[in-house]
Amino acid sequence: MKRFFSSNSSCSVASVCFCSLVRRCVLFLVSILILASCATKKEQEPTAKVEDYDAVMKKIIRTDEGLFRGTNLGMPLDKVKSIEKDEKPVEEEDNYLSYDFAFKDTLQGNYYYSFENGLDEIGVDVYREKSKDCSWLLAELTTYFTKRYGAPASEEKLLIWHVQNQGKEGAQITLGDESADYGYGKLTLTLFPFQTEVDPTEKEAKP
Repeated sequence: MKRFFSSNSSCSVASVCFCSLVRRCVLFLVSILILASCATKKEQEPTAKVEDYDAVMKKIIRTDEGLFRGTNLGMPLDKVKSIEKDEKPVEEEDNYLSYDFAFKDTLQGNYYYSFENGLDEIGVDVYREKSKDCSWLLAELTTYFTKRYGAPASEEKLLIWHVQNQGKEGAQITLGDESADYGYGKLTLTLFPFQTEVDPTEKEAKP
């Protein structure tokens, strides 16, 4: 026996097929959008690589090697100077090296290396005299060091990181925003051997 389908039945089948195709297309597009969103979010996440930051950060940090600009605590002056061979020191003594830097006339700074039995202190001052705001750079430096060394401690107006792989006790990094004190944008970064606080009562002479 032959079966005959009405035109209404044929339309219903076509409608079901069309709706199914639309649902598949919608699901496919949603999946693509989700994957694209995840990829974009991943690309925008801050990292511990200075190459992923802006030109100002690259100017200050220069490289991810070492504690700062390729140097490490304990290094002799000659070694540090060779690492900084592309820069000319503005001040040089037997136990001290100092360098200036600038970026597009909007930001200036100075960094120094101090030596006592090898490199024992690094200091950086960043100035932005045409603006009272250095919060953007503070945020960039904070993110960079946090990605490298973990969340900082906080003491008064300073952020403090403890770096394990520098000497016996490690190194300490402090970062502070002194803009309010100077009336223009100013950040201070200091790197030196980790110092454990000593209870003053322990220094008292025993009877």
